[in-house]
Amino acid sequence: MTEKPESSGSSTGVESLRPRCRVCGHEYCESMGAIPASDMFAGRIRPSPAPGGWLWRCPGCDSLFRHPVPAEEDYLSLYESVDCGVWQAGALRKDQKLVHAAVTRYIGGGRILDVGCFTGQLLCGFDASYEKFGVEPAVTAAESAKKKGIHVLGATLDDVPDEMRFDCILSIDVVEHLLDPARFFRRALDLLNPRGLLVISTGNPGSFAWRYVFKSRFWYVTNAEHVSFPSKKFIDGIAREMSSSVVETTNFRYDDPGLLRRSVKFAGQVVYAVSPRLYNLIRGRGGDGSRFPSIYSLGVFSDHHLIAVQRP
Repeated sequence: MTEKPESSGSSTGVESLRPRCRVCGHEYCESMGAIPASDMFAGRIRPSPAPGGWLWRCPGCDSLFRHPVPAEEDYLSLYESVDCGVWQAGALRKDQKLVHAAVTRYIGGGRILDVGCFTGQLLCGFDASYEKFGVEPAVTAAESAKKKGIHVLGATLDDVPDEMRFDCILSIDVVEHLLDPARFFRRALDLLNPRGLLVISTGNPGSFAWRYVFKSRFWYVTNAEHVSFPSKKFIDGIAREMSSSVVETTNFRYDDPGLLRRSVKFAGQVVYAVSPRLYNLIRGRGGDGSRFPSIYSLGVFSDHHLIAVQRP
C-alpha cells in the first residue's frame, strides 16, 4: 500500500504529498481538499475504513484525481471479489442507451469489446451482427457473462492478446477506477481496427458543480474506488497522439430521478459538503451496515460525459 495521508488537513501535510498528475504526469498539481474516509468499496463493507486522501487538480490537462491510493494489485484483488449483484439493472440505463446509439451510428457490426463488461448486460443489447468480447476482474460477474455467450478474454485489457483487433471498444464507468488512464487509452486505441471506435463514459471533471462548488466533497469522489477523472482536454490530446480524433462528445445527467428525489439528493449533497459528520448523523448507519454512509446524488447534476474517439 502507498503511504497514508497525514490526519491533519494542514497545508504542510498536503504539500508533503503533492503528486505528479496521475493522468498526464504534470508536476505541481493543486489540492482541492481532503476526501472523507470510507469503509465501502464497490458496494462491500471493508474491515476498516480507508483514508480518503485528497482530490487534486492538474493545471496541465485539467483532470482531477485522488491521491494517495492503494497499489494496483490491491485494487485488482478488491475487484475480483465483487459480487455480481452489484451494479445490476433490468433495462439498459440512460448512459448505456447513449452508448448503444453512439456505437450504431458509427459501427454497423463487427467485433466489439466491453472493458469491465461485468455480467454482459450492455453487450447483450447489441444484435447478432456484433461478435461480443469482454474483460472483467470480478470472477462471478465474468462467469455470468460467459453464460450469455460473451467471450471473456481475462480480467483486464492487458489480458487481451496483442494480435487481436476490434471494431469497437467500450469503456463505460471504468476509467474512473484506473490508476493509469493514459496507458489504458493508448492500449485501447492500439487494439482498434482502422476506423474503429472507442467509446468512453465517465464522470466529467469539468462539471461546474464538481469543480467550482463541491470539489473534494462532490458525491462522485466519495466512492473509494473512484480515483482518476480524465478531462475532455486530456482525451483530445491523447487521441491526437494516437493519430485518432474525438468525433462525438455528450454531457449528460446520469439519471432522471424526478423533481422531488432530485431535490432531496441535492439537499443531501449540500449538507455533506458542509459537514460529512452531520450528514452521517442525519442519515444514520447505512442500510448496508456502513459506518460512513456515502452521499449518493446520482442524477442531480449534469456531471458525466460520453466521448467517442475514432481511429483514422
